[in-house]
Amino acid sequence: MKLTREALLAGLGIVAVGLCAPAIAGQSAGQSAAKVIAQVSAAPAAPGAASTPELLSGTPEPTEEPTTPPSDALVAAAAVGPEWNAYAKIVEGADTFIELINSKEERLGVKYSGTVKITSRKPHYARCDIIDGDGKGGVAVWRGGTKVQAHEGGQHSAIIVVLPRHNRRVTDLMGYGCGDTTPDNVVGYTTHNGKLSEAAGPTVAGQETDDVTWIVNPGDQVWVTKEDFFISKTSHLIIETKGYHGDALVEDTTWQITVNPTVPYSTFDIGG
Repeated sequence: MKLTREALLAGLGIVAVGLCAPAIAGQSAGQSAAKVIAQVSAAPAAPGAASTPELLSGTPEPTEEPTTPPSDALVAAAAVGPEWNAYAKIVEGADTFIELINSKEERLGVKYSGTVKITSRKPHYARCDIIDGDGKGGVAVWRGGTKVQAHEGGQHSAIIVVLPRHNRRVTDLMGYGCGDTTPDNVVGYTTHNGKLSEAAGPTVAGQETDDVTWIVNPGDQVWVTKEDFFISKTSHLIIETKGYHGDALVEDTTWQITVNPTVPYSTFDIGG
């Protein structure tokens, strides 16, 4: 997931100078931040219903994390090939990850380039920080469910909005939201939303790879119709991906994945 600055700023009603989806960039720059925040706040509760604040407060605690059954994707991975199986085993055996994702994307003539740090904790915590490129300083946090919290960074970092996780203001050009590209969600989503196959891959950054090709189910929410995951035969982790829409290359990304780093729950406080 890679935010771009125009879209989130447009969601805040601020003139964009450099956070995501160009489709939003045409919103009125005169719209006030207070008005937009009111628009994304929770609807009034029905009479007698408990009220839940839209902006989550406090630090998520370990007790919030539910017990999850063993992943059926691990079983499915064995049928794909040795490197995808090895990658799935690493993911299954770990709880936390940090990914540095450097991506170039293009969709219908709109381009994006930047680096995102994705810090995640199973099964439903992710923090996505834009650390370089378009939208630098922007942050989105997902704690499960269908929404994320986000801010643009810099002088506007105190203005936090809550948006649907796949609102185009807080997705990359390919349609991925914060948390979609954590290692465990990559394995699970590809298993259930398309067909995977494995073959010998190229040498990438001096490492031999296998190429795991994902043919995406027709009509899926993501823009890519095919994705190649290049898995290192040394680390058994993804080190590069290339995404296609039809025959056109629309996404080229390098990955650095750290497995089981120390990730306190306070990481997923939006202001942290």
